[in-house]
Amino acid sequence: MIKTEELVKILKHLREKFPEVERVTSYARSRTIAKKDIEELKEIRAAGLDRIHIGLESGADAVLEIVCKGASQAEEVEAGRKAKEAGFELSEYVMPGLGGRKLSREHARETAKALNQINPDFIRLRTLGVPPRALLYELVEKKEFEHSTILRWSAK
Repeated sequence: MIKTEELVKILKHLREKFPEVERVTSYARSRTIAKKDIEELKEIRAAGLDRIHIGLESGADAVLEIVCKGASQAEEVEAGRKAKEAGFELSEYVMPGLGGRKLSREHARETAKALNQINPDFIRLRTLGVPPRALLYELVEKKEFEHSTILRWSAK
């Protein structure tokens, strides 16, 4: 996380040196956005950051806890709404299947609920893959997480 004044300085320099750049985007964690007050976010927007991408992943608190996201649905919604209020275009990323069979309905419903509250400009879907280095892999190995589709990650 970069300090607001440093990011503003970088954005202004970028816009000054490369006036032909049409859009500047950045990935951001919801926790990072939540820590900034609305005036800081507006200052960043005015300096030239146009779009923010946030990995919501799921709107279901139970799913967010399983994957150790570090934020609740309420925090994700707050961050998304703050970004929109500050004037950013907002792209939220969702992972269908992240709830597995057990939490698939809750994952779908709560994610839709969160997205409806945020009202992002874009919703992007990311395929769920559970490679051996992922925290979820251990649950897959223990049969505590069952994929909601027939697609499976293969480390072979």
